Amino acid sequence: MTESDVIRILHRHCTEQKLKFFAHVYRGTKGYILDGFAMSQAYRNMRTIGYEVKVSRNDFLQDKKWQNYLPVCNTFYFVSPPEVIRKDDLPAGIGLYHVVDNRLVCVKKAKRNEFDKDAVFEVLQYIVLSRGLSERMKVKSAVSHMHFAQNRANDLERRLRNTQRRCNEVENELWEIKRKVKEATNGR
Repeated sequence: MTESDVIRILHRHCTEQKLKFFAHVYRGTKGYILDGFAMSQAYRNMRTIGYEVKVSRNDFLQDKKWQNYLPVCNTFYFVSPPEVIRKDDLPAGIGLYHVVDNRLVCVKKAKRNEFDKDAVFEVLQYIVLSRGLSERMKVKSAVSHMHFAQNRANDLERRLRNTQRRCNEVENELWEIKRKVKEATNGR
């Protein structure tokens, strides 16, 4: 099993969990590459998950940089074939998924922590600047926003006409009341 195989399985897993997944993400200018970064698609209570893929035990034992990813993650998981990492190899709070039959199996649940907003901003900035929307998607997005703005303007214009019509009706009612009051007071 290769790292690419695991990344594909991880991508499918995150998609099933309704998470936005990005492979091989830099943590800003620090030069650290996180194998997988996923985030919930929410403005409030955003959840971020970091994944470090290991396909050999030696790679796992030699890796000293994975702790640099913790500030960008609410939860952090190693992902490996079963023979590479054991649950008791990991410190408290760090999670573990094993790849079994092309699926992820949670061996150890990660503890949820708060992420560092500045560190997450670095990751998101990298994603936007290096993997931003294609020109076609930018145009499609701009057209969509333009249609939304035009529909909103049309709605506001319709509401304004209705308000003006109602004001004219109220003004006419007021003149009618004044006329009737004047007639009533003149007729005395």
